[in-house]
Amino acid sequence: MIKKDKDFSLALCVITKNEENFIGGCIESVIDVVDEIILVDTGSTDSTKEIAFRYGAKVIETVWEDDFSKVKNLALDYVNTDWIIFLDADERLHPEDKNKMLETISKCADNTEAILTKILNYQDVYCSVTGEIHSNYRIFKNKKSLRFVYPIHENLFNIEENRPPVSVISDIRIIHLGYINFITNKRQKSKRNITILERYLEKDPNNFFQNLNIAVEYYRLGDYEKALFHLLRIKEQFSVFNLSASRYLKFLILTYLQLGKYKEAYDIIITAKRFFANVGNFDYYFLEILWYYYQNLFLICIKKIDELIQLIKKGGENDKDIHIFNINSVIGLGEKEFKILKAECYERLKKYKEVLNLFYEVAKEQSDIHFLFSNLAQVLVNLYKYDEISRLLDREYLSDIDKAVLIHTYLENRTDNEIEELIESLSNNQLKEYFKCILFLRKEKWNEAIELAASRIKDDSNTENEEFEFFYYIAFLKLGNISSISEMFKNNKSISVIDTLINKKFINRLESNSIKNVITALKKCNQRDLIESIINNLKYYKDLKVTAETALYLYETYDKLKAIELMIHIVREGYLDYRILYILADHLKRAHEYHEAINLAEAALAINSSYVPTYILLYELYSALSLTQKVDFIIDKFCETYTGIDFNWLIENSSKYI
Repeated sequence: MIKKDKDFSLALCVITKNEENFIGGCIESVIDVVDEIILVDTGSTDSTKEIAFRYGAKVIETVWEDDFSKVKNLALDYVNTDWIIFLDADERLHPEDKNKMLETISKCADNTEAILTKILNYQDVYCSVTGEIHSNYRIFKNKKSLRFVYPIHENLFNIEENRPPVSVISDIRIIHLGYINFITNKRQKSKRNITILERYLEKDPNNFFQNLNIAVEYYRLGDYEKALFHLLRIKEQFSVFNLSASRYLKFLILTYLQLGKYKEAYDIIITAKRFFANVGNFDYYFLEILWYYYQNLFLICIKKIDELIQLIKKGGENDKDIHIFNINSVIGLGEKEFKILKAECYERLKKYKEVLNLFYEVAKEQSDIHFLFSNLAQVLVNLYKYDEISRLLDREYLSDIDKAVLIHTYLENRTDNEIEELIESLSNNQLKEYFKCILFLRKEKWNEAIELAASRIKDDSNTENEEFEFFYYIAFLKLGNISSISEMFKNNKSISVIDTLINKKFINRLESNSIKNVITALKKCNQRDLIESIINNLKYYKDLKVTAETALYLYETYDKLKAIELMIHIVREGYLDYRILYILADHLKRAHEYHEAINLAEAALAINSSYVPTYILLYELYSALSLTQKVDFIIDKFCETYTGIDFNWLIENSSKYI
C-alpha cells in the first residue's frame, strides 16, 4: 500500500531522446507518488513525447548541445514542487522502495538538501561483473542553489556555496538498465560519452572523476589500452577515502585482466583484501573469483563462490543487496549476482542442468533483469526444451527489450516461421523492421530486404540506421550489384568489412570489433558463405594482432577447427600470442603430440608468465613424459610468480574449458 498522505510535493524530472522503449516504465515506477512530471526532450523522432503526454507530463523541447547538465538544469527551471526525483529514461525506482522514499523525505532535517540513493547498474553476464552499485543525489530539494555540473556524468552541486549538497545516505534503490550491451550498442552510448569526455579533459586533463569515467567507456568499447592509459594517468591521485575508490580499483583490475596482465591484477586484489580485511569488505574476494574466471578455471570459481557466500553469511551480512561501502560497491546486486556468475561457469563447463536451476532461482528473485531471458532461453535451447521457452514468451509483462533478446536467441536456433509471430508482437516499429529485415535475408528474399532497409535509411550520418545499411549492402552483394552502392557506404566501418568479401585491397581497413560485429550479424542472417569468405580473406590481413583477436572470437563462438586453421596461419606468419599458443598446445596434447605441445606451451609461458592455465598445461605435459626436473621447475616458477597460491591445490581444483 502506497502512502498518499505526504506533507510535501514531489516532481519527476527526465531528459530524453528516442526513449520510447523505456520512458513508460520509468514514469510508471513513480506515477502514483509524484505530483508533476517534467520531461525535457532533445529531438526525439520516435513516440517518446507522445507516451509522456499520455502520462500527463509537461514536455519541454530543446536542442542537444553535448551537455547533460545544461539540459537537466533546464528541467529544474520548470519544477513547482518541494522535492524532485531525477531519473534517466532507462531507470526506474525499485518497486519496493516507494514508501521508503516518502518516509525518508518526510524525516529529512530542515538543512538537508539531498538524499543519496543507490543506483543498481545491471550489466550483461559474459566476461563481466553482472552489476555494480554506485550512489548519487537523485532526490533533492527544489532550490535555485542546487544545480548540475559537468557536461557528462553530471553531479548535483550547491553552486552558490561551491560545495556538494548537505545530504543523508539512504537505501533507496534505482534500477538502471542502460549498461546492458544489447541496449548500449544500439544507442552507441559509449562513443557519444567519449566525445564529450575528451572535450572536457582538454580543459582539465588530470580530473580524477572524468578520467575514470572515460576509462570505463573505453573499457566497455573493448579499447583496453586507452582505458589503462586514463586509469594510470590518475593513479597518484587515488585514495581509499575517495567516493570512487572501489570503482577505480575494479576497472583497473578488470582492465589488467583483459590485457592479460594477470600478475598486476592479482597483486592489487591481494593487497586490497588485506587492507579492507577488518571492515567486512567482500568486494575483492569477488574480484579474486573473477581473476580465476578470466583464466578459464571455472571449477575453482564455483568453489570460491560457495566459500564467499558462506563467508558473508558467517559475517552477519543481512542486507539482501550485498554491498561493501555505503557509497560505492564493486559487487552490487547481491547473492543473485554470485548465482549468475556461477551459472556462467557451469555453462562454460557444459553442465546445462545446473545452469538452468540457477537461472530459475534468480528469475524468481528478480524477474526484470533483461539479459536473464536471453541466457535462460539459450540454456533451454541447449537442453532442447523449446516448450519452456514458449512459456517464457507468454508472460504478459515482457517488454520489447525482453522479447528482442529472446528473438536474438531464436535466430541462431529455430526456424524462421517460429520467429515471425514473436516479431509481430513487438510494439516498437524499428525493432520489428530490424528483425523482419534479418528474416528476409535468411530466406534469401534480397529485393524485399533492400526495399525495407532502404525505407529506414535516411542519411550516412544517422547511426541509428547503421544496421539497415548493413542489411542493404548484404542484399545487393547477394544480387551481384556492388559498384552502385560502394560509394554510398564508404565511410561506414562495419560496411567496409563486406568490401573484403569481394575486394582484398580493402582488407587492411578492418578493425577487430568491426569484424566480430559483422560475423555476429551474418550468423543471424544465416550467411555462412560470407563468414567463410571473411575467414579466408583474414589470411591476407596485414595486422596480425586483429587477425589473432578474430581467431580467438571464432574459436569461442563459431567453429573451433576453422579458428585453429587460422591460428596456425598466424603463428607461421610470426605473430606469437600466448592465448593462441596455449590453445594450439592444448590441441596437440589432446592428439598426444606431447613434444610439439611442449614447444608451443613453453613459448606461451615465455610471452606471458602470469597466465595460470599455461602452468597447468606444462605440468600435465611434463608429467605425461616423466620429465621430473621440468615438473619441479614449473612448480617453482609458479610459486615465485604467485606466492599466495598453493600449486598442488590449484592442480586438484582446476578445470579448463576447451
